Amino acid sequence: ILNLSKEVSPEGTYSIRIKRIGGAKKMNKIESRIGEKIGGRVNLTNPQERYIGLVQGDTFYFSKLVREIKRGEFEKRRPHLRPFFHPGSLHPRLARALVNLSGCVKGEMILDPFCGTGGFLIEAGLIGVYPVGIDIDERMLKGTRKNLLFYGIKRFHLTKGDARRLPIDPEGMRVVCDPPYGLSTIRPENIIELYERSLEELSSAKRIVTMAPVTIKLEEKAEEIGLNVIEKHFQVVHDNLSRFIYLIG
Repeated sequence: ILNLSKEVSPEGTYSIRIKRIGGAKKMNKIESRIGEKIGGRVNLTNPQERYIGLVQGDTFYFSKLVREIKRGEFEKRRPHLRPFFHPGSLHPRLARALVNLSGCVKGEMILDPFCGTGGFLIEAGLIGVYPVGIDIDERMLKGTRKNLLFYGIKRFHLTKGDARRLPIDPEGMRVVCDPPYGLSTIRPENIIELYERSLEELSSAKRIVTMAPVTIKLEEKAEEIGLNVIEKHFQVVHDNLSRFIYLIG
């Protein structure tokens, strides 16, 4: 299965749990084989160290569990429970997933040029990343400030601006954003221009995580301006909306 005995050396008792993504097949045999490779003292009830594995297709991921985030923590931060709410905000679990996808680490800056109510900035701030938010709507910026402070995030930067003409240079930053789409006040061709122009403005960023409806082909624009689509994930939101989540660099 891989020579784990050289890579994993528990200092005390440990446990191993393996899950298959997209399937219910039990992984007991794999857990036992890995335990045999590692050796040491296994304790499934109260281990000092915990290891987890994920099987996805032909790929196997294995890691020491550093921290487990309970589902309830995200539920407590649902958009309607924040001091400032606006329809269309992402669930914090998805927002955190996109922040993680950017590869940001504690002490780095993360930029959201369409910050809205601050969902991405909240999740970034809670893991020690410095949040930088831009929005064209002053009301959203005031609301984001309230939300960040409500969750104890005191170090951040917010500024008014248009994502098509950024007021700050994103070079070296990680970017996570969810540009608007389907707004009745914006013509379809202007929505496409918004996505393409904002991607051009963000092209000097270290990594860009963004979402777009399937009708907007960001791969073509990314290639045109010298960027690469590193990952692309399909998501059905509801009957009238399917979108892609992009990691671009």
